Amino acid sequence: MTKITTDEQLTDLLITPSEVDIDFARQLRGDTVVLGAGGKMGPTLAQRLRMALRKAGKDLRVLAVSRFGSSSARAELEATGVETLAADLLDPAVVRTLPQVENVLYLAGRKFGSTGDPELTWAMNALVPAWVAEHYRNARIVAFSTGNVYPFVSADQGGSVESDLPAPRGEYAQSCLARERVFEYFSRKFHTPCLIYRLNYAIDLRYGVLVDIARQVIADQPVDVSVPAVNVLWQGDANSYALRSLDLCESPPRILNVTGPETISVVRAAEFFASRFGRARLSLDAGQRADGSRRRVGRSRWHKPEQGYEISSHGWEVLMPDRTESFRKLMQQGLVIPAHPLALTEDRKMDERRQRALTRYYCDAGSGGVAVGVHTTQFNIRDAGVGLYEPVLELALEEVCRFENRTGKTLAKIGGVCGETAQAVREAETLRRLGYNAGLLSLAALNGATNEELIEHCHTVGKTIPLIGFYLQPAVGGRPLNAEFWERFVEIESVVAIKVASFDRYQTIEVLRAVAHSGRGEEIALYTGNDDNIVADLLTEFRFGDRTAHFVGGLLGQWAVWTSCAVELLRSVQDAKRNCARMDTVLARGAEITDANAAIFDARHEFHGCISGIHEVLRRQGLLAGRWCLDPHESLSAGQIDEINRIYAAYPLLNDDAFVAENLDRWLS
Repeated sequence: MTKITTDEQLTDLLITPSEVDIDFARQLRGDTVVLGAGGKMGPTLAQRLRMALRKAGKDLRVLAVSRFGSSSARAELEATGVETLAADLLDPAVVRTLPQVENVLYLAGRKFGSTGDPELTWAMNALVPAWVAEHYRNARIVAFSTGNVYPFVSADQGGSVESDLPAPRGEYAQSCLARERVFEYFSRKFHTPCLIYRLNYAIDLRYGVLVDIARQVIADQPVDVSVPAVNVLWQGDANSYALRSLDLCESPPRILNVTGPETISVVRAAEFFASRFGRARLSLDAGQRADGSRRRVGRSRWHKPEQGYEISSHGWEVLMPDRTESFRKLMQQGLVIPAHPLALTEDRKMDERRQRALTRYYCDAGSGGVAVGVHTTQFNIRDAGVGLYEPVLELALEEVCRFENRTGKTLAKIGGVCGETAQAVREAETLRRLGYNAGLLSLAALNGATNEELIEHCHTVGKTIPLIGFYLQPAVGGRPLNAEFWERFVEIESVVAIKVASFDRYQTIEVLRAVAHSGRGEEIALYTGNDDNIVADLLTEFRFGDRTAHFVGGLLGQWAVWTSCAVELLRSVQDAKRNCARMDTVLARGAEITDANAAIFDARHEFHGCISGIHEVLRRQGLLAGRWCLDPHESLSAGQIDEINRIYAAYPLLNDDAFVAENLDRWLS
């Protein structure tokens, strides 16, 4: 935790590049100009890029262009190696004299909240882009815009997405849409790669909606809650995403929503500040807005949380949570996390309607999260001819976020990561960009690697996203991982959890012993993936001398079916452990689940029909249209359908068919 008490410390924080920024700078081609570099974000954006280039060993120019009313602002930029150029972009002759570069970050324009001179707003936001787009027709352009171009949406809809049609209200928002259309016109005319960067509420500790709320609270003024919910994004994240968006430019322009993943209640934020400031009374002002139950907010494709910081200013402190630590705490609660299957049509294309329905099912069933892009989703979604890795992740995230916004519940969002190091890092970057909390790291592709090589691989991936270790049994593509590996793996700081799916008692105990001896049991949550031994894993306290370890929850393919019953099962296990109750009933249920899993997972045939068995159960419930897999040769084994019929008849209390039937039409709508 870093305490920030001065503007200098804050600026240092905002301009210090992340490792991902430095990696981006290493492959950047050509010089960059930041137009409109004198505003709130421009100076730190330009300096962040300059420092990233320096650390990457690249000798490329960064030019900051603004009217620069303050000489000190120019001096600060130049002190970090940014070249400055004073220019009035409202003069087309001046624009035509600007140096030609390969990369343009366009921040110029009249900003939200500007009052008076509407003609100036239109000139800055619609005329200047035309001159710039024509002058820099051969560059890549990231053009800043705003989520204000979207219509207001109700707080339970999960926010606007890039495919939503604009519906700007008021001259400011209309002029911003005009800016977008101008860039789009010239991008199409000259084939200029371009990206429209729709940013929702970047903040630092000196400005932004949270600062406004805090100031109202500390001054005992009524807090305006006419807009009840907002998204905000740390300015350091916004800067980082803007730089890296250069790689996403295309013609016609790509549109990118950029905001924080959380929907922040204005009332809850005000209550938080009141508590921190010792204000016994809190005054709220609902205002006169007719649509006060609605908000304008975007769903972001980028999300990389930065460090948590404690800030001290003018005698009061504000805590910005470290999201990795929040995720650790969430995982330590003990959750039901189903491994998410892939819904396909008969011609083996993704069935988006049923894919969304599955996610809705898991959310409504009471799951604590979902794991997507994992073995149950089918590893070959990554194949070049399939290309479903990112689309599947995006669909699941959209539905989970809608559920979170509607209910206020936070779910664990976990994505699968596999392949050799280069591929694994790319996948980790995708997860982080989309907004996933952690990567479930499969090491199956490194079958011949030594422990030293495996640990180096894990360290490298862990620099990009928090890690969940994964012991996958060899029968379904995993590799053996010995005790020495786990002893070293648990020392990696970015490890937040481990899923043990070795289907082997000896190997399971080696993992738990490593966590117990590491002293990190409160930091690394243990999740069973042993579908053959779920209940016993969850009930057992594993003792290693004076150290103990225990599984807190499950991340399981078995829990991809009958999920609401799995939630009840985990609750009954937790109650039994908490109340020291007799375990007879719970253990008996565990034996039933193991028998059912043997049928569904096709244990009799070395798990060949594992995924098809999951699909068959979901097909019977109507969640899937069929049990098709991406591999046409992957299907049920001989006799497996009879085994599934048997366990359905023998253990009717294990299924949640009635729950699914009651909600299926809604999930499919």
